[in-house]
Amino acid sequence: MPEIYMVHIDGSVPCGNLELTRNDISAEIVHDEIHPALAIGRAVIEFMSKHPRAHIHDFTAYKRVAKQPRKSKKK
Repeated sequence: MPEIYMVHIDGSVPCGNLELTRNDISAEIVHDEIHPALAIGRAVIEFMSKHPRAHIHDFTAYKRVAKQPRKSKKK
């Protein structure tokens, strides 16, 4: 059964042609997958398609838990 995973990616993008300075970037991407590795893979592909020259420094996957509906109190 698929689960919802939020993948947080930290990276940087080079500035200018010499690539001596870099701008830090981060993204949180949500995917519905059966395994966290698949969610990470899809998130990395999506991140790299938006930032083709980026270097990824770190990524973390979190399993998102859906909020349970509140039960009404009966008197």
